[in-house]
Amino acid sequence: MEKSYRVKQSVVLMVLIMMLAYSSFNVAEGLLDDYSFRVGIADKFLDLEVSDVNDTTYSGAMSEGQYITATLALNSPYDYFKDSKFGYYIEYGFSNFEMDVQVTNNATVEEDLGTSVDGFFIYLAPVLFYNFGDNVNKEKKNSFLIGFGAGLGYLKASGDIVFTETTSELFDVDVNKVDLSVVILLEYQYNNWYVRYQDSGPEVRDGNYDYIIYDNSLTIGYTVRL
Repeated sequence: MEKSYRVKQSVVLMVLIMMLAYSSFNVAEGLLDDYSFRVGIADKFLDLEVSDVNDTTYSGAMSEGQYITATLALNSPYDYFKDSKFGYYIEYGFSNFEMDVQVTNNATVEEDLGTSVDGFFIYLAPVLFYNFGDNVNKEKKNSFLIGFGAGLGYLKASGDIVFTETTSELFDVDVNKVDLSVVILLEYQYNNWYVRYQDSGPEVRDGNYDYIIYDNSLTIGYTVRL
């Protein structure tokens, strides 16, 4: 199982390097001509799940809860594979966090159990997408995209968590590692306006435990092209 896990890491790393190299070449040629700024309002929640690699379910989960925030991001260009509806872009994210609420009963209840985890994470991933509408690089468009990506992620977290879903033990969290990241995307664009659902974050294996960040957001915003 460990060998298969390392093979997956190597494949993701190789694909990421190739696509970043190609994207960097395009940036150097166009000097950010195809990049854009995005401003918006997002409904977000941020969770951390910890699980034993031998279990079929997660052991415990911490959460920052749900909140509304303003967003501003530099968005990479959407590149297409020739004349097809398939394409890719580069997604990234980073955030610090302070979680003091546990999500219990299969993610249906939030409880204060006196535990807390804090830290920060970074991720970078190429996202492959399929576009059901107009080319998203046009000024006037009506597009719907579905995308999935995998790349690199870094997670640093420390604190404690109760394994509410399995053994009920108090577990010390202390992770500082680079591993994989995953991005899931649904996005609707109408001219320069967009509605975007995204679930992303690093997935780190440290010893016998997996740590997964769910950086989940629903954003409504406007694209300003450079």
